[in-house]
Amino acid sequence: LYVEKEKNIKLSSGDTIVVSNTIRNLLPTRIIQAYKEYCKECDEEFKPLSDTCLFEILHCCTASNRKSLQGLDYFACDGSNAFDMLTHLCDELTTHDVTTSKIIELKKGLHESRNCLKNNYKLHVEFNSEVADHCIKYGLSDPRDLFWKEDCNHSHSMECDQCLLLKNTLIELRATIDSCSMTKEMKLRYLHRFDQNAQLIW
Repeated sequence: LYVEKEKNIKLSSGDTIVVSNTIRNLLPTRIIQAYKEYCKECDEEFKPLSDTCLFEILHCCTASNRKSLQGLDYFACDGSNAFDMLTHLCDELTTHDVTTSKIIELKKGLHESRNCLKNNYKLHVEFNSEVADHCIKYGLSDPRDLFWKEDCNHSHSMECDQCLLLKNTLIELRATIDSCSMTKEMKLRYLHRFDQNAQLIW
């Protein structure tokens, strides 16, 4: 959910209240799926409401759906565009002796990683986590600045398969570009495009 300004709601009593104008960037089905996964992670014995009730709650909530993040969240928008650019870059590599199976593999990795960041990643983030990519304290700590540095009281010895998929896909895509049969100048342009977009994601 995002909050974009405020709006006035008039009650049956005649009073007017000001509420945040929330905007959903996920479909109701995805929201319910994420909610159920969150409930399962927190307490496997907890039984959430039925899908019918959850859909009704979302229907009654004062929020609007928004398909485009333009003008709302430029950070997420840049990341989304970067995935599009890398996918397009994969298609271009077919003209440089890269096999179709390799292109399909890379595009599948990008697609699954994109869905993970959009839907599931937020459910795995915790203030303290043994997975470095999920640990808020570790992610926000700046080792170069004493005022913004905070050490974790746990080790980051675990890894997330979904986060590893993104890392490995980006590494594999860069290696594929580097091994392509093309001129040095063209390869540098491709690598520059890759690095630029990978930085927006990572």
